[in-house]
Amino acid sequence: MSKLKREFEPTSLAEALPVPDLNPLPQGYPGVATATDQEALEVGPVRTFRDTVYTSRVLVMEDGQSIPVIKGLVAACSDDQCEFLRNHPELTPAAE
Repeated sequence: MSKLKREFEPTSLAEALPVPDLNPLPQGYPGVATATDQEALEVGPVRTFRDTVYTSRVLVMEDGQSIPVIKGLVAACSDDQCEFLRNHPELTPAAE
């Protein structure tokens, strides 16, 4: 006994489901970033450190931020991360 193959017709229209408290984006998506958005996007200089023990792991800061070690290198993108990595006993600044 064989099963019948059912063919489904693809729908040509997609239905949008209403989501409460969701405001649609203005025309021209993705839009223009505001001054506060620009400040959030700015990242200081990336400082690289070499892990002297592991080639791959995840370091977790006290505030819960995680920083991955990839191929023995880890990058600090903020002053807090840089301070954390500088004080870590198994990391040394990498030659750039």
